[in-house]
Amino acid sequence: MAQSQSAAAATDGDATLEDRLAGGALAALIFALHVSPRGGWLVLILLTVLLFGLLMRSGWRLADATPPSSTAISFLAFGVLAFAGALWAVAPIEAVKAGGVFLLQVGLAIVAADSAARLPASTVRQLCLGLMIGFAAGLGFILFEAVTKLWLHRFVFNTFPVLSPGDDQHVHVVKGRIVRIDVSNLKRNMAASALVFWPVALLAARRITDRLGVFPLPAIILLAAVTSVLSTHESSVLALGASLVALAAASLWFRWTWRSIVAFWCLLTLLIVPVMLWQFDAKLYESNWLQFSARHRMVIWGYSAKQIAQAPILGIGAGSGRILDDARTTFETVIDIDGKPLALSTAAHQHDVYLQTWYEMGGLGATALAIAGLTTLWRIFRLPAGVRSYALAAFVSAMIMVSTSYGLWQEWFEASIAIAAVMTALSIRFVDAGAFVLQQRRSA
Repeated sequence: MAQSQSAAAATDGDATLEDRLAGGALAALIFALHVSPRGGWLVLILLTVLLFGLLMRSGWRLADATPPSSTAISFLAFGVLAFAGALWAVAPIEAVKAGGVFLLQVGLAIVAADSAARLPASTVRQLCLGLMIGFAAGLGFILFEAVTKLWLHRFVFNTFPVLSPGDDQHVHVVKGRIVRIDVSNLKRNMAASALVFWPVALLAARRITDRLGVFPLPAIILLAAVTSVLSTHESSVLALGASLVALAAASLWFRWTWRSIVAFWCLLTLLIVPVMLWQFDAKLYESNWLQFSARHRMVIWGYSAKQIAQAPILGIGAGSGRILDDARTTFETVIDIDGKPLALSTAAHQHDVYLQTWYEMGGLGATALAIAGLTTLWRIFRLPAGVRSYALAAFVSAMIMVSTSYGLWQEWFEASIAIAAVMTALSIRFVDAGAFVLQQRRSA
């Protein structure tokens, strides 16, 4: 059971040297996530070791362990289903890898979040300070790189050529020296930052006295919005905008906002296939006012939706979509835009987790994902009024992010979402330490 002492009531004078070092370590981890999002899986591992180690230091023993929540069980069940897909998958090894990594990261998130909920108030306070400092520094890094056209990236790669990604469509090399890197290379950085935005916003919104009060919420929102736009990651802009609307609506009418998000979640998880078939048959990808990447994804979505009929119940197996697409040698083109053909393809992934779930795990997987989200939303509903609107905004941010951006089995993306969930638990523990106790009593 979580401790009832309020972290907000603790002061910096209560913190030990170990607490301050822990806060510094968390700041470094969050900053590292912003600088190198592909290493998110390593950040998640180190974060779990840090939080669980602090919990052990505070006196926790195995006898204090409690059963996993229904939310944790539902996400574990989704991972087990992905892993079991090796029995019928087109590429069994890929299913084992995808399901295994997913289960590992969910397990790490469960341990880390539970540890955060149980830590002493003085420790939580220093960790939250570290979270805010790491986020501010990380967002500042992304903003600096966006404005300077990735000056730091170019400096590091040119100074240490062994680290250079080489010459590709985003990295331009002249006489062995990188002269330009497209700003679009910051999209992963911005996605990771956008996912951990709301735990920081919750801390800033409470205007906690002492040093935690120096992060005004409007300034953080403005900085995140500007950085999202400059990094050219439209999914982050969309996620931030939608979650801001959700926060505003939930602050006024929480029940109706929550019900609307529940309905939208069910639409995304259970009815995404007919929606994508409709937009494809309507040839919305021919709309000239849409940018190329959006039109390209509409083609991917429509073609993928048509393939689902081949294995509608169990899917083709987690991770098998990329294998099948790589094996194809010919592609039919539906439209050519400024010399860039849009071919009928599923690509490496669908840029839509909901559609990818249907394609690779079938209706059974989509149902499991729907249940996992619904148990999360129900848990948010039972949170105290002072924190649940921000938790709901964090959910909406992730819900939108996974609908238009990266793939379901990309380890760094999974890790970024898991880290955001852990940081949300930490910020809730700081603002209202009784939140987790109250939830356990309600579920008893």
